[in-house]
Amino acid sequence: MLDNEHAVTVFYLVETYIIFINTAIVSFYLWKQPVLVWTYVVAMIFIEGIVRILKPILRTPRPDTPADMVGDVHQYGMPSGHAIHVAFTLVYVWLLKFTWQVMYVLGLFGAIALYERYRQKYHTIHQLTVGGMFGATSAYGVVWILHAWLRRQLLIKTW
Repeated sequence: MLDNEHAVTVFYLVETYIIFINTAIVSFYLWKQPVLVWTYVVAMIFIEGIVRILKPILRTPRPDTPADMVGDVHQYGMPSGHAIHVAFTLVYVWLLKFTWQVMYVLGLFGAIALYERYRQKYHTIHQLTVGGMFGATSAYGVVWILHAWLRRQLLIKTW
């Protein structure tokens, strides 16, 4: 059984490395379908770029912005990049290759990461919610584009 100090350490590690953990799980889970893996990776890089553009535009500060962070792009918390990543991953996998086991693992790690972001006062509930909605919507869009592209490829190959 984990004592409180070790549990906090484990939660912190999950929160810190959630993007790498989710990417590894998705890559392993979808490894026989490289188009899906590459689409996931490229979409996550693209979305990270959008987040880096949006934060300075929205200028919504984190709940407790340390004095040494003022003037840094990381001082802004809207939208939560971690929430975007978690929601994108869950919806992407759910739409393309759903199984309860994988969704449970991704959901558990995602919940731990988002709880830690809130507990450590990196984000408000509002920032996490907006990030989650942005990530879920982005996943729907990416899957829609992917399906359209695959449909087109199938039509071209059958002509």
